Amino acid sequence: MAANTPANCVPKMSDGGHDLTFPDTTCPGANVDPKLLSLADNGGPTFTQALGPLSPAIDAVPATGAGCPATDQRGVPRPQG
Repeated sequence: MAANTPANCVPKMSDGGHDLTFPDTTCPGANVDPKLLSLADNGGPTFTQALGPLSPAIDAVPATGAGCPATDQRGVPRPQG
């Protein structure tokens, strides 16, 4: 929802309280660079941006899944670690 109007965080998506918002400081959540890699074919039906090795998004959601689907778009089970 980047660069939408009136702001990057409208409408608010339900995330279970684990937002990383960047660079918009007006959105709820931790304002931190997620250190995403370049858009690439990471094995799913669409190109995605993988998390960099030092991304603060790694393990940011509890292992209980916090309402996430059991698998990602590639069919890989969650959580990973």
